[in-house]
Amino acid sequence: MAGRTPQQQRGVERRLALLEAAGRAFDRTGYASAALADIVKDAGSTLGGLGFYFPHKEDLARAVIDEQNARTFASLAAAGGSFAPMEAMIHSSKIIADQLITDPLVRGGIRLSMELGVLSEPTHGFYDEWLSQVGVLFTMAQEAGELVEGAASPAELAATSVSYFTGVHIVAGVLTGRADLYRRLHVMWQMLVPGMAREDLRPGLLALAAELFTGPQPTPTPTSPEPGAHTAPASS
Repeated sequence: MAGRTPQQQRGVERRLALLEAAGRAFDRTGYASAALADIVKDAGSTLGGLGFYFPHKEDLARAVIDEQNARTFASLAAAGGSFAPMEAMIHSSKIIADQLITDPLVRGGIRLSMELGVLSEPTHGFYDEWLSQVGVLFTMAQEAGELVEGAASPAELAATSVSYFTGVHIVAGVLTGRADLYRRLHVMWQMLVPGMAREDLRPGLLALAAELFTGPQPTPTPTSPEPGAHTAPASS
């Protein structure tokens, strides 16, 4: 975990308030343009308080990526333990989509994970872990006989589906602020399921995708209120 890890609950709450504020700032402007002064004002903290937990801006960015990873990968793990492998992938894509709509820290972490420069190492690690976890689901699907005969390897299927999902949410974010993310993901699964799933499983999987992605999206959470609108404890 990047930065200092607090031992007491009060410190945990202060650190999380800084991470949430940083996630909003990175989502809003990216790594280079995010101002530490705005982050601490949004968190109700001080530059000294920020420096106590995160001595450098890069430490703060890495911690946001770590927290976003934890939230995202927890959704994959939860879906993987509750559904058959192919169903789990559709469910996990909805969970992550909901996080992108409602959780600015997740949006900020994923934006950071698409930036290079000083963040190239955590960026690489994020995608390695994501591909690994999705690859596990495809391996389970292969072992359960859920994949169409002659399908690509689990690693190749993971690389393709992760790239597709990433592209879908990026384009939706740019063009509509993700207002049509569900619709785009429904179309994505309409294209992927016939090429991946065993023929007799396709109607059920397509029906599941329709069930999950044709209803209303969650109410979006704004990238941030104006810096300073939050009232987290101001002491460091």
